[in-house]
Amino acid sequence: MKSAQISGLLITILASVYLYSFAHRISDPTDSAPTVGFGIVLVFFMLLTSAVILISSSFRLWSREVRLKEGFVSKWWGALLVINSLLAISYTTAIVAGVVVILKTAYGN
Repeated sequence: MKSAQISGLLITILASVYLYSFAHRISDPTDSAPTVGFGIVLVFFMLLTSAVILISSSFRLWSREVRLKEGFVSKWWGALLVINSLLAISYTTAIVAGVVVILKTAYGN
């Protein structure tokens, strides 16, 4: 469980850094569109992977018994859990919003 929490956070940070590294090139007319498109798809899948890891592990760790069993007892692990839980909630909100947009687009208002 600890490895899931750490890897989920690291993947999110890596995706954010990668997005920041090429985001300024999106408006550059000399950059090729496939390169930027591939970068956006890569960031999307990195965040999707992080969401799958964080949503399942963060929601399971809200139980005190599970936290004690998994060794989430120090302040550092608690802070990591809070950060990852916020990320999991934002990922869940983004997924629901994306589904709503897709359904509204497909079936109208």
